[in-house]
Amino acid sequence: METRALHEAAQYDRLGCVQYLLSYGAQMDSLKRADWTPLMLACTKSNLSIIQALLDSGADQTLRNKDGWNCFHIATREGHEDILDFLHSKNSEVWDTCSKNGRSPLHTAALHGCTSVFRFLLKNCTYPVDQKDSCGSTPLMDALRSGHTDIAMLLLDIQKADVTSEDNVGYQALHQACQAGCIESVRFLIDDISLSPDTVSSRGFTPLLVASKEGQTDTEGQTDTVRFLLSAGADVNHTDTMGRTALHIASGGQHADTVRLLLEHGAKMLNDKTGTAPDKLARKDIVKDVFKSHGKIT
Repeated sequence: METRALHEAAQYDRLGCVQYLLSYGAQMDSLKRADWTPLMLACTKSNLSIIQALLDSGADQTLRNKDGWNCFHIATREGHEDILDFLHSKNSEVWDTCSKNGRSPLHTAALHGCTSVFRFLLKNCTYPVDQKDSCGSTPLMDALRSGHTDIAMLLLDIQKADVTSEDNVGYQALHQACQAGCIESVRFLIDDISLSPDTVSSRGFTPLLVASKEGQTDTEGQTDTVRFLLSAGADVNHTDTMGRTALHIASGGQHADTVRLLLEHGAKMLNDKTGTAPDKLARKDIVKDVFKSHGKIT
């Protein structure tokens, strides 16, 4: 009963209850609910006094939950710079941790976009800037996939992150941004970092091929990714290793708006290496009608 009560008190900011339970010998490192300790739960909040009380009673910062997250990693996700600073002051090695899928707190900070926390990690910790998780994603990829271009600039300008690093699928940061339909990041990489809109990965992917696969068209009034890539000079007829163009990819994905956009920008009815033309991949009538309206039926 004391164990569960300490978890609840720590999670819901009940400092008096925490102090009372600790004074009666409650176990501060006991586990519950997916192996979370009271300290881990406290780190999801911003009550530094509770965290201090637990640490003063001997709570172990290095314990991890079932996903491999310790208290420092959890505080990073929540964006609590003051808590990170306090934890680090108590154990200067607590930052050196990874989740079971290989993600460091630097990955997490990049994904969630808290710039102050990210700067703290860069200043006080020594994470490999291009460290990959189990999917091959780097912190730079995480930042750009989520539209956090300010963090991406820190990684590129100060940390010299490798913008050409590839994940397990063969996508670079630009390809990942296109996959996510994150136009802010795509613009940033092409306009500000001067990447080519035809950047080819080791597996033959271009940004346009990736964006066409995802069917990235107008969303909430934003300029769509495919349109931007085309306006930036992307080769509409570039082929992958199978001879497929963006038109093949969009047609096979049944993305009618993307097919229309590609045709309007001069996409040709090329056969891939199997001899298949783009219109032959259309299954939905709405996609077939786009080809018909442009006189593109083979």
